[in-house]
Amino acid sequence: MSARLMLDTNAVSAIVKGRAGAMSGTLNDKDLCVSVITEAELRLGLVRRVVNPDLRRTVENFLRSVDILPGHPPAPGATGRCARN
Repeated sequence: MSARLMLDTNAVSAIVKGRAGAMSGTLNDKDLCVSVITEAELRLGLVRRVVNPDLRRTVENFLRSVDILPGHPPAPGATGRCARN
């Protein structure tokens, strides 16, 4: 069984934008996860900026494809809603 790798926001951003370079080879066939904080930061970025619909879809698909580990900060959805106000 391979080790689980937790990716931070910068790593996920590079992956979804196709800028992962050498990191991509390291991630092949790995069990990936992100923290709820990374999820919140990604969703906040989608809310705060005008984002290409393809990038939005890519981020959402990525988040559906990995485990999101729980934490104690406010729910990511609430973070995004607060950013709009």
